[in-house]
Amino acid sequence: MLPETLNGHSVSMENEDLGTYMIIWGEFVEIGGHNDYLTVSSNITWNATVQAYAANVTVTWEPLPGTPTVHLGEIGIRLPEGFNYITASASLYPDNLVLGEPTITTDTNGAELLRWTLGNPAPSVSSEEPQRYQAFHASGSGEATGEYSWVVANRVDIGTIGEVSGDIYRVGANATHVGSGASSARVRADLIETPDAVYVVSWSLER
Repeated sequence: MLPETLNGHSVSMENEDLGTYMIIWGEFVEIGGHNDYLTVSSNITWNATVQAYAANVTVTWEPLPGTPTVHLGEIGIRLPEGFNYITASASLYPDNLVLGEPTITTDTNGAELLRWTLGNPAPSVSSEEPQRYQAFHASGSGEATGEYSWVVANRVDIGTIGEVSGDIYRVGANATHVGSGASSARVRADLIETPDAVYVVSWSLER
């Protein structure tokens, strides 16, 4: 709870519910119509044998009535802040969806976003092969938390499936000088709330 005044300013709060989305590529994406056909999950753990973090993204075909074979077009993961992909490490896992290097960008917090584009013929998950994987190594220090993964299906009615989904809120705080009534600063943050955590995707400060 904020006090009525802070350093000679009154602070007002705004909270807007934007609906249910997923986090993909560091952005909010609407949930597709058949998002229940697939699930995607990730984990990052220290591997003393290779003296690096072993990371894995798992895509699972869900055996629901009428679920077809699903061909995949892309798989990706956001690494924890301060962690980095180790070059050529995906090639060490012959069962991977793709052995080549990912495209690497960063989100607004500086965390690496790894994206592998899957070639033709497109790999798939189905009743015959319900799980596919993308494993690699990463370097870093600190808490190996905050990662999330996604997969893009080639079918438009399935689209992108993300590991993290939930309600999105746009939260704002406005500081107004008590004497003059002038607005001195405004903070805005977009965040997504899941049952397990709150992810801040972007924030800005205006003066």
